[in-house]
Amino acid sequence: MKFALSVIIPVLLFAASPMTANAGLLRLTSARSSVLGSPPNLERAPEASLAQLDEDGFQPQMEGDIAVWDESSKLDMRTSWAIAALWVIMLMSMPVLIRYLSGEPFTETQWLVAGGMWVAVFGGMFLFTTTVKFQSAHFKQVRTLNIVECIYLMSQVITTVGYGDITPAYPRGQVFVGFYVLMSIFVIAMTVSDMVALIMASAQAYQEKLFHKEHVEVNYNLKGKAKANAQGARGKGHAHLALKVERPPIAPVIAAGTMYAFFSITWILFFHFYPGEGKTWLQAIYMSVITLSTVGFGAFTPNTTWGMVFASFWMIFGSAALVSVVTSFTDYTMKMQEFERFDPDHAHKAIEEFKGRHQHDEMTETQFIRFTLVQQGIASESEVNSILGNFHVLADQDSYGTKAVKLERFQEAEV
Repeated sequence: MKFALSVIIPVLLFAASPMTANAGLLRLTSARSSVLGSPPNLERAPEASLAQLDEDGFQPQMEGDIAVWDESSKLDMRTSWAIAALWVIMLMSMPVLIRYLSGEPFTETQWLVAGGMWVAVFGGMFLFTTTVKFQSAHFKQVRTLNIVECIYLMSQVITTVGYGDITPAYPRGQVFVGFYVLMSIFVIAMTVSDMVALIMASAQAYQEKLFHKEHVEVNYNLKGKAKANAQGARGKGHAHLALKVERPPIAPVIAAGTMYAFFSITWILFFHFYPGEGKTWLQAIYMSVITLSTVGFGAFTPNTTWGMVFASFWMIFGSAALVSVVTSFTDYTMKMQEFERFDPDHAHKAIEEFKGRHQHDEMTETQFIRFTLVQQGIASESEVNSILGNFHVLADQDSYGTKAVKLERFQEAEV
C-alpha cells in the first residue's frame, strides 16, 4: 500500500500541473468512409474545437445520432450532486456488505484498501471535474467533466467497461487516467478476492457438511442423563462415520441468473424506450450484453444525460449480478464435484481394510481417533502420525505407566 501511494501521489501532482495549449490534442484518426484504406495516422490537432474534427470525419466510430452534451443538457446542481452522493454511497457500501456476509471483522489491510478506494473516488471526482480535460464526440470542445459525466466515466473504469466515448485529451491526462485505472483495478481486485474467499468458504463448508452432518462426540466425563443419552444413541446405531448426502441445490444459480436477467432486461427496455436513446431492440440487446459483460466495444453508448445516470448505476449493478451468476455457478459445480466423488460405502470399506490390516475387530481409543480423523477428512494419516510422534517425544511415563506431557515442556516446545 505504501508503494502504491508513492506512485499515485506523484502522478496526481503531475496531472494537476498546468497544461499548455501547445501540448496539442492527440487523436487516432481514420476517415469514416474508409473501410480498407491506408493505416491510420497519429495527427496533432489544435485545441480549438472538436466540431472541426467531426467535419473531417475523424470522430470515434459510434453508431446512430450523436447528441451534444452542453449546458442545455445538464441537470441542475442539486439533482446532479444528489445522484453523485447516491452513487458514492452505493459504491462504498460494497466492502462493508462483503464483510457482513463473511462475518469477519475488518483487517488493517482492508482498512487501507478502503482508504485507497476513498482516495480513488474523491480524488478522481475532483481532478476529472476541475483539472483533467477530456474529449468526446458529444463535446463541442475539449473540457473538464461535469459531475454526472464524471461518475459515468468512473463507472466505466471501475467495471472495466471502457466504452471510449469519453477519453482524456492530452498526454498528461492520459498518463494520469492510465495510472488511475491501475489503482482502481488494484482496489477492485481486493474486493474480488474477498468474494472468491466467500465462495471457497462456502464450498469448504459444504464439504464439511458431507462428512460432519452427524458425528460422535467422545466424552468419558458425561454424567447422569447425558451419559444415558449417549449410550442410548450408541445402542440405536446413531453413531456413523458417514451418512447419505443431498445433491447441492441449483436454486442459488437460478436466483443469480434471475437477478442478472432483471438488470439486463431493464437495460434493454430503458435504452429502447427512453426519449433520445431510441436504440432498436437488437441494438439494445447487443448494448446490454456487451456492457454488463464489461466488454464495452463502444458502438452503442448512452446518448442523453439520464442515459448516463442510468448507465452509471446499472453498469455496477449488472456487472455485479453477472459476477454473482459466475460465482454461484462455480460454487454449484464445485459442490457437485464433491457430491459425485462422495462414496457412502467408503467408511465400510475402510473398516474392512482396518480389519484386514490389524487382524482383529476392535479398536483402541487411539486407533478410533486416528481412524475417525482420517475418514472425516479432518487430518491425513501422516498428520496424525506426526501429532502422535510429538506426543511420545514430549511425554513422560508416570509411576502408573501412563504417559502424559507436562505443560512446562509443551510451552518450551512452542517457544
